Amino acid sequence: MKKLLIGLSTILIVLVLVACIKDEEHTSDFEREEIQITHTITSGSALNEDQTGWDGGDRTEVTQTFKTNPENVVIFNYDILDMLDLVGIEKTSIRRIALPKGNIPTYLNKYNSNDYISAGSLFIPDWTALDLFIPDLIIIGGRSAGSYDRMKELYGHADILDVSLVFGEYLEGVARNAENIGKIFPSIKDDLAQEIASLSAGMDDVKTVAQNYKALFIMMNGEQMSFFPANGRFAVIHDEFGFDVADPNFSNNGGSHGNQGNHEYIRSVNPQVILVVDRGSATGGGSSNFEAFLNNALIKETTAGINDDIYTLDPTAWYISVGGITSTRQMIQDFETFIAKYKNN
Repeated sequence: MKKLLIGLSTILIVLVLVACIKDEEHTSDFEREEIQITHTITSGSALNEDQTGWDGGDRTEVTQTFKTNPENVVIFNYDILDMLDLVGIEKTSIRRIALPKGNIPTYLNKYNSNDYISAGSLFIPDWTALDLFIPDLIIIGGRSAGSYDRMKELYGHADILDVSLVFGEYLEGVARNAENIGKIFPSIKDDLAQEIASLSAGMDDVKTVAQNYKALFIMMNGEQMSFFPANGRFAVIHDEFGFDVADPNFSNNGGSHGNQGNHEYIRSVNPQVILVVDRGSATGGGSSNFEAFLNNALIKETTAGINDDIYTLDPTAWYISVGGITSTRQMIQDFETFIAKYKNN
């Protein structure tokens, strides 16, 4: 019995030594160096009264020192998770990931397993989980951008990168984020650059055709419909994809959620193309009745309705993981039918 215990102890020691050697090998593959990154942070904001998100705050561009090749990474943006997943997280120094697990896009569903730590929600971090995780890098932006000050206070040892996209600068913002991620993880820098170049070319292909048509973008949420100006949340429709504006007099009073409107407004604008995103489907709130929308008499009277140019866009790509590479590919693919129809006109 004593010999058996000694044998087991020896095996255990060997396994521990092997694990340590692997850890050293993993670490030695990725040198940690200091680099400079410019990003825009939201400072001075606070959690709003209903605890659903962050309000206020000043957006400030800063240049800060970051360390390359972090191992413990918290990701509060599915668009950045999208980028890392596409080019291969296994190529990077990342060993542990914490992320919000609510509304994870289907194509990223593998990150919903117990192999990954739950970091709270896209709006509200789980501070206890982050304390235990001991992050090297925290990536925030968009819905989580307002947590910057508290993150900085609680995790002074960690680098915090804000990857928020700015309205009217979609591809520029995606490219900037990919560049910064490439600086932090040099092993995937070239892969990210190639993907961005491919996205730019794909958007240009759509623009060649789309610039000849006036489009109206609609976000549906159950029975409600919201509309956005040319320089608003979905400005990518006009900037990168090149559609002309159906209503040049439209002004936005609803911020990131647009202005609510009705079928009469759509008929009065009379767009050549109608683009629809179902927010309810994206957030798990229940799909909107798209068939009822198509069959509405006022919608049928529009040029888009008459010519069958009403297109549904992928809700996950346009609303949840917007800003990722895979999601932007999907955004481009959403126009395949339209491009095929009018390419030779």
